[in-house]
Amino acid sequence: MVLPLSIESSRRGRRTAAHGLANTVLLVVAEPTLRELLAADLLRAGMQPLPVVDAAHAQRLLEHVMPDAVVVDLDDVADVQGAWDWVPRGPKRVLLSRDPNCRRSDCGADLCLLKPVQPRALVLDIARLLRPVRPTTGSRSRPPLLLGGLEIDRGTPSIRVLQAGVQGAAGLQVDLPETEHRLLVALAEASPRNVTREHLRLAVWGDDSVSLRSVDQYVRRLRARLEPLVGRELVHTVRSFGYRLESAPASGP
Repeated sequence: MVLPLSIESSRRGRRTAAHGLANTVLLVVAEPTLRELLAADLLRAGMQPLPVVDAAHAQRLLEHVMPDAVVVDLDDVADVQGAWDWVPRGPKRVLLSRDPNCRRSDCGADLCLLKPVQPRALVLDIARLLRPVRPTTGSRSRPPLLLGGLEIDRGTPSIRVLQAGVQGAAGLQVDLPETEHRLLVALAEASPRNVTREHLRLAVWGDDSVSLRSVDQYVRRLRARLEPLVGRELVHTVRSFGYRLESAPASGP
């Protein structure tokens, strides 16, 4: 089961996130003290922790939520090679281990840290891992996409609000998680056409190893992030087919 966090703490974590959803971090840590300290420090950093005690509970949670990062304590996992079998592609992977020979390339993680870890230092590492990537020179030359009141940068995971909504102001620059940015670009490049879930899966992840349920979860996260910025629904569900991004002309600020 998911370990309870106070409602007020969860709200504080969401309020500190800038412009939309807080980055969510799934904590698969059996040790209660470490799990609670990490959850508290993630909240203070403006992220939303999802603490669970083992992989079985994490798998049930992943049926409903797609986190931005997954932290796994290797000391609680019997099979190192299978440590990530239950984690969908997309979230950043952070591994904690007491084994000094554990290497990122060997364990399939984006970040591998030797225990004992300092919770605050780990949170800083996670924040750096989730920070948007700087654009390359070549990507900057591609013109942005102007759709639905947004200017969508193709080269770096960011958007600019052209039409103010509930939380957005004209000219506001907002960073997006990398996967959500790739998903938005795929929808925008196809707009106003409808896009199948299978097409989005290939465009964003490059193969069919990601479940269509994961595609739906990412679409829900993207929709929840964008709508408050422009004050209306941008990503529409096309029943029995897929999705469509609103193609209403964007007016300049």
